[in-house]
Amino acid sequence: MWARLLTLMALGAVAVGAACSSATAPGPTLVGTWRVLESASGACAFLPDTFTVTFSGGRGDTLTVAMPPIGLFCTRGYAFDSLMTKSSPRADTLLFAAKDTSDTLWIEFQGVANAARDTMTGQIAAVGSGAAVLGSFVATKR
Repeated sequence: MWARLLTLMALGAVAVGAACSSATAPGPTLVGTWRVLESASGACAFLPDTFTVTFSGGRGDTLTVAMPPIGLFCTRGYAFDSLMTKSSPRADTLLFAAKDTSDTLWIEFQGVANAARDTMTGQIAAVGSGAAVLGSFVATKR
């Protein structure tokens, strides 16, 4: 009887081990804190040129975004301090934006993350009555 019980316990342990070893762990995500380094093209400048953005879990596949105000100085100064607080990533692509509250201009960061989801590169664009690429960015997960 003890031999039969030990055999059943051993078979159960093997079955549990096999089931657990074939389970897939969740893959890397965009959720977390990222350090963003901006690089302006042309005569524009960003202030600050480095900032931190945090993506946290929202509902479903939507992320909640938190970041500081961004200044843009081209022909005049803009302060992008009205944040689009949600972002819906598509696979490895993510877009987040902020609006200049005194104007109808948005600054958008659209990037593509690597497979490990620890580095993202992309473009920065101003969108209003038209669209213009202002520069690029590199973001690294902290």
